[in-house]
Amino acid sequence: MNNPITDFKIIKSDSLTEKQRDDFVEKLYFVHSKIFSGIDLQTFRAYIFNQKATSQKIMLLYDKIKIIGYCAVHFFRITTDDKYYVIRAEAGILPEYRGNSPLVKFIFCEIFRHALKHTFRDVYYLGTLVHPSSYHNFHKFCDLVYPSFKQETPQVIFHIMQELVQYFGIKLKGPIEKMTCEVGWITRETAEEQLKWQQRKEDDIRYYLRLNPAYREGLGLITLIPCTLTNLLSILINLFKISVMK
Repeated sequence: MNNPITDFKIIKSDSLTEKQRDDFVEKLYFVHSKIFSGIDLQTFRAYIFNQKATSQKIMLLYDKIKIIGYCAVHFFRITTDDKYYVIRAEAGILPEYRGNSPLVKFIFCEIFRHALKHTFRDVYYLGTLVHPSSYHNFHKFCDLVYPSFKQETPQVIFHIMQELVQYFGIKLKGPIEKMTCEVGWITRETAEEQLKWQQRKEDDIRYYLRLNPAYREGLGLITLIPCTLTNLLSILINLFKISVMK
């Protein structure tokens, strides 16, 4: 049985001074380093407070007064040949609190909210997913995920992914067609947990492991989710299912 999450807090990064940001990141990194290895404090700060973002939100999860998980969601306005919007996120929760975490719901609520806010512009979620569990969650919530075992990546989507790789300075591991990149975040897992993921039979998990077999070395799978009407309806239905199950 998972330990209970007793409270949560949502913080807008704009409300924090530089000194408050430093103190905040130091406390958060203490929790992060129990969930992930691979990056130092300053690199983590650059992720949590992304300078290119137009706005950012951070959800903190608590067990009484102890922070046990977080999710930072960032919103970007991209101006190239056309104007569109991109959402990115980082999240982690201590293993003993996983299972029914509100972090997944928070991410998808923010994707849904931001897409509705910009109804007449294209909105995308961009991930560099460092664990099969993240890719699995996106496939559970969304009909259209790229790359995917369900369909080929259309050329127009591939072009957007190329643009975003350049815009965000994502370090590719091999040609972009491979869709893998250097992230540095490594999920702390036992050998037994790793083996369980290797033995999972779901098509999306098998596909992720085939494309990114070296995720244990800090490599991520570049993943794009277009916020189409189909995907938004799929997200809404799955959010409703979560609420009903509770």
